[in-house]
Amino acid sequence: TFDGTSWTETADMATARHSGAPANQPGANSSTLVAGGVTDDYVSLTEEFNVSINTVTAAAFSTGGSMGTAKYGVNCFGTGKTSQVAVGGSTATPTSPTGNSETYNGTSWSEGNNMGTTRFNGAGGGTETAGVVATGRNPVANPSPQVRYGNTEEYDGTSYSEVTDCPEASYRKVGAGTQTALMICGGIPPSFPPYADTSFEYDGTNWTSGGTMPQRGDYMDGVGVTTAAVVFGASRPGGSPANNTSLDYDGSSFSANNNMNINHGGQHFASGTVTDAIVGGGGAPYAISATSETYDGTTFTTNATLGTVGQRGGKGTTSAAALCCGGYGGSPGTQFLTATEEYNVESTAVNAKTLTTS
Repeated sequence: TFDGTSWTETADMATARHSGAPANQPGANSSTLVAGGVTDDYVSLTEEFNVSINTVTAAAFSTGGSMGTAKYGVNCFGTGKTSQVAVGGSTATPTSPTGNSETYNGTSWSEGNNMGTTRFNGAGGGTETAGVVATGRNPVANPSPQVRYGNTEEYDGTSYSEVTDCPEASYRKVGAGTQTALMICGGIPPSFPPYADTSFEYDGTNWTSGGTMPQRGDYMDGVGVTTAAVVFGASRPGGSPANNTSLDYDGSSFSANNNMNINHGGQHFASGTVTDAIVGGGGAPYAISATSETYDGTTFTTNATLGTVGQRGGKGTTSAAALCCGGYGGSPGTQFLTATEEYNVESTAVNAKTLTTS
């Protein structure tokens, strides 16, 4: 290309040739074509040349600071990749639950005060200074019995305090919300099997029964609050798996939404709002995945791929602030993860030296 002073190498034709026919468009330096020409023989090939004013950088996950403790089934809450709390989890096989609590500031994790009840596979919600963790399990003997908790603890940014128990002691009952507007659903109750189809709402003081799910299942993580939420995925091993399920919740009842493109059963991260969310990781029951997809309130679109596959944790209040952390990687030696990944949305840069207005 020629800017009036100098030439700049821009691109090569796919087929080298001479004597081709140019488009000969006066002043057209952003799109043109060349047709025909001669190589070792005459050719009929046509090639088009286009220069976009924009450079688009695709959405991607980037590596963040590693957690201090590798753990699976961690309870997460926070605004996202610059403010995240990861508490509890299982740290070894056979399962070894912990009450360990770590906080992420966008660069590194720091250890804080432990949760009062040692557990994993609980439900979390809220922010770094106003969080809540409910339910969970602690297998005091492996593989049984499984101790299920209704215990609920609130977090003030420094310490955890015991509050009113959830009416149903269970684990893998997860959902969406804040410290004063939390909804949790599904899970594995004391009467298991079958999986639960119950939901409960927490207002910061008391628990009340919510709507009944149209299907049974566990690990349906989501976004929103008690009056407007959407939950994604449901693992039902041994039954009829529905790992790509999406359900809306309006504060009293659930309704089926469009299914996801990908199975996100098992623990997965979810971040955003009911009209702008991202969900990723997980997989079919107990499998692992690196895929993610975005949600606009109606449709799911396949999105960026995680660098580390697995059943991952992570919560956020916007899709742009999404983060995934810890989890289960599946392969021997990498079952329990410390990996943290931050989501970077698609961006567009304008390829122009000077912009003027008139």
